[in-house]
Amino acid sequence: MITSLSLKNWRTHKDTTLEFGRGTNLILGIMGSGKSGALNGLSYALFGSFPALKRRETSAGDVIMHGEEEAHIGLGFEQDGKKYRLHRILRKKGNKLSAAAKLYEGENVLETGQVRVTEAVSSLLGMDYDLFTRAVYSEQNNIDYFLTIDPGRRKKEMDRLLGLDRFEIARANSVYILNRVSSEAASASSIYNPEEHESCKKEHAEKTEKLSSLLEEKKKTEKALSELRGKIAPFQKSVSRLEKARKEREAAKSLMERSRARLEQLSSELEGKSPSRESLSAHREKLNALSKRREKLDSEIRTLEEEASALASQLGRVSALLESAKASSDSLSSLKKEIAKFGSPEELRASAEKKEQQLVSSSSKSESTANEIVDLEESAAALQPEQSECPLCGSGLPPEKKQQVLLDKKRKIETKKQALSELKKSIPRVKQELSTLHKSLRRLEQLQGKLPELSSRADALPELENKKILLKKRLSESNSRKKTLHEDRERLGQEHSRTLLEYREGESLLRKQESLKAREKECRDAEATLQSIKFSETELESARKSLEESRIKEERTSSRLEMLNRERAASEEMVSLLQERIKKMENAREQAVHLKGLEQDLVIYKNSLLDLQSELRSELTETISSAMNEIWPVIYPYADYGQIRLSATEKDYFFEVYDGEWRRLEKVASGGERACLSLTLRIALSTVLTPGVGWMMLDEPTHNLDRDAVHALSEALENKVPQIIPQSFVITHEEDLISSGFARSYKFSRDKESLGPTRVEAI
Repeated sequence: MITSLSLKNWRTHKDTTLEFGRGTNLILGIMGSGKSGALNGLSYALFGSFPALKRRETSAGDVIMHGEEEAHIGLGFEQDGKKYRLHRILRKKGNKLSAAAKLYEGENVLETGQVRVTEAVSSLLGMDYDLFTRAVYSEQNNIDYFLTIDPGRRKKEMDRLLGLDRFEIARANSVYILNRVSSEAASASSIYNPEEHESCKKEHAEKTEKLSSLLEEKKKTEKALSELRGKIAPFQKSVSRLEKARKEREAAKSLMERSRARLEQLSSELEGKSPSRESLSAHREKLNALSKRREKLDSEIRTLEEEASALASQLGRVSALLESAKASSDSLSSLKKEIAKFGSPEELRASAEKKEQQLVSSSSKSESTANEIVDLEESAAALQPEQSECPLCGSGLPPEKKQQVLLDKKRKIETKKQALSELKKSIPRVKQELSTLHKSLRRLEQLQGKLPELSSRADALPELENKKILLKKRLSESNSRKKTLHEDRERLGQEHSRTLLEYREGESLLRKQESLKAREKECRDAEATLQSIKFSETELESARKSLEESRIKEERTSSRLEMLNRERAASEEMVSLLQERIKKMENAREQAVHLKGLEQDLVIYKNSLLDLQSELRSELTETISSAMNEIWPVIYPYADYGQIRLSATEKDYFFEVYDGEWRRLEKVASGGERACLSLTLRIALSTVLTPGVGWMMLDEPTHNLDRDAVHALSEALENKVPQIIPQSFVITHEEDLISSGFARSYKFSRDKESLGPTRVEAI
């Protein structure tokens, strides 16, 4: 019996705890309030899964409440007088999901881990997840499922519910294997051919005999080849010794001939000449003296070249200064002319002072005139048309007089304005003239400042011209002396070259004289070596002939051995191929016999599966019908249908009721009667398939039922089902099912608009 269920952060359940008792336990609530979630949690607590998760309509991560990282499911149940407690956890961290599980007996941990806990629960209950979903757990709106689907599908679903679909799978697999075995047996039979097998065995014997003959001949040929190679070695040694002697003889002869030819050449070159070391020493002393004189001349030439270079550099600088002095002289003349144009500085300063005074005077007059104009305009404005007295003296002022005074003032204002305009025009002009005078004065001062420097440069012109003439003279004298020294250097070099040539010729004659003596000795040694070498051309030819004949025999024997090796390899390959072919055919013969036997066994197995499935289907339908007839009077309160049964054919399962004769249920039963039959079937399946558990779970069983059928179902669940099923769970939104006779009743509610959690109320 399941005693409790706790859900924390599971779907819409923030923290829900439910207590269950023996009998019918009711969970009531509107759609989306968390009813099916509670039943899914119960299934997950037991087996680590529930139907929607198994079908992958949802994921394990989706059952964790939004915004939370862990979901906890706890379940308490009793079995065989012992109390057990299950605790499973789902954790989500980022994109990773992990699960943990523990099974307790009292306070002792029996098992840990998702898989091992599920296996332990299945062992305790005698029921795995598959049997649980088939016999105990009816999914939402699924109580009358088998009464409403079409026959072909009902056949398939009932077989699955009763576990008979496994026979269909096994039979399909056996047919597939049988076809494969038959195909492989036919293939193996086609490989084995008795005539070909005998022919291959005969050919294998012939090839084996030929191979033995080849191996024997090969052994003899290898022995002959070894003997020939033993004879060749002495011949090769003799030929090598004689060829070496001939080469030494030819080398000594060539050396003697070259020595004689060189001896004759040296004798010819030294004929009539008598070189001596005294003459060579005299030439060496002369060369040393000439070298010293040449070095002295070279030193004097370098000194003159340095002096000439310094003079040329000075001359360049003086020429540059001279050109600069001439340019300064020309600039001085132009400067004096320009200064003469400006006049004296005193005159320019006096003119500037006059212009400044004129500017001050004009500015003062302009300001005074402007003030006078303002005064005149104010006095004219004081003479109003209605005023009859003079504003100055207060005497009477006739209109004619007043008009005359106004005209005089206007004329004066105009005159003053013209004068002010002339003054304003003259002021910029005077300023311009004053600015020109200041610029001229500054230019004059600049020119006068340059005058002393230019005069100084122009005064140095005669001195620079004299210095230039003197430097040219000294440079010419230096170049003339350098030319003389170069001529002496040239003559001395020619004499040095002649002396050097004479010295080298004497040195060469001395070396040739020494070489002549060495060649005479070399020629005598070569003659002695030639006489000491013993060589016979006839002996060499004989040794070569013997060696060649032995090599020809060795090559022929070696070729024969290679041919034998090729024939041996080909024969061995053929023998191996024939042996493989024979073995393949013999294996195929054995395999064909084995597969034929296996084919017969598979045919028997397939037929046995079919027979066994039919027998089990018959036994199960009879057992379920028997259980239904025991339950039917308890669930169905009337006597019009005394019996019910589940029948099966090869194509369908169907339900029948008995009212004097057997009738198909769907043709005669009302909605209430169908509901009673559906409930009876569910109870029968639970008692037959899971007799040791005693659970039944119905999710929305009132779907498609009218009010009378709902009332009948409520009465059955309250009073009759507990007599047969120790504990059942009903999930519904139908408030007509509420009854005080249920073991436990809970009402679920939830504010779906604000996505609030499930609230539980015991009723």
